[in-house]
Amino acid sequence: MFFRFAFYLKAKKDPKWITDRNYYNIFGKPINYDNPSDLNEKIHWLKFYSDTSQWSRLADKYKVREYVIEKGLEHMLRRLCSCH
Repeated sequence: MFFRFAFYLKAKKDPKWITDRNYYNIFGKPINYDNPSDLNEKIHWLKFYSDTSQWSRLADKYKVREYVIEKGLEHMLRRLCSCH
């Protein structure tokens, strides 16, 4: 019981530790953060070392249009036929 609680606290305090541990248990090798070679390593690198604050905004195709217009690149956008 104590081990589970300690494990939970460690995972909450250091999410990179639990990610590294799970990756090693599944793939049998440590994550290479310096030079990620496969898709899983690249996703974990992005999760810990990139700015994820705008991902939800840029995933929506209509909100990303607003973002592109804000940046002054509206000439690159195609005309919308309809918006449902």
